[in-house]
Amino acid sequence: MSALPTLLWLEFRKSQSFVAVLAGILLLTAVGLARLGANPLNQPEEEAIALFSVAATVGSTLLVVALFLSARQDGTGLLPSVPGGLVHQLARFVYWGVLGTLFALVLTGLLWAYFDRVVPGMPGLSSTMTLLFYGLGLFWLPGVAYLLLAFSYVQSYQLSRLGWLAGLVAFLGFFSLAGALVQVGSKVAYAALPPLTLSLQSLNNRLDDIRLPLEPLLLSLLLAVGLLLLAGRVWDEVEA
Repeated sequence: MSALPTLLWLEFRKSQSFVAVLAGILLLTAVGLARLGANPLNQPEEEAIALFSVAATVGSTLLVVALFLSARQDGTGLLPSVPGGLVHQLARFVYWGVLGTLFALVLTGLLWAYFDRVVPGMPGLSSTMTLLFYGLGLFWLPGVAYLLLAFSYVQSYQLSRLGWLAGLVAFLGFFSLAGALVQVGSKVAYAALPPLTLSLQSLNNRLDDIRLPLEPLLLSLLLAVGLLLLAGRVWDEVEA
């Protein structure tokens, strides 16, 4: 585990260009939202949501592409000894999980700040961020673990001469995983654990409180751990 900081730094070094592009997307989004607020002829709600959707889609796509490129096993020459596969995959999981979370956090904060100015009675920032973290834990973290496993398998065993095509097929499998999480999560929701309640006093109290079940979140986190262990095993098999 002492190699973890070095591996995190290697991940950052390999992805600096992607980080710069993500920062540029956030900057352009902030400028766009500011211009929307300055023009009274706009329909701010619809255009702000459209801008947010475009930024989120482009940013998510870049994160997936960067994660695919990161799945190549290189950069370990700077380490005095080669760490195990689990440490490698853990470093990547932490790095890309945190990077995606920060991007979503800033992007959502920009949208919330804009709506807080133009729409009276917006929900509090804490409730909005709690809902965001719940969604990230439900889909993003197991998604990162799955993509690490799938992309590592594709890159390691060279399943196709067109590596990007095999990577695309592996990525499409994520939607099946998300669908399975929704189906299983809906069956175990509210079964044993008390729900997380978010109070949304907003829009003249037209929104009810949201009760978020904790069972699907726990299931997603356990799945992420299992996929991460498998990804580490794939790495060890290739190195052996």
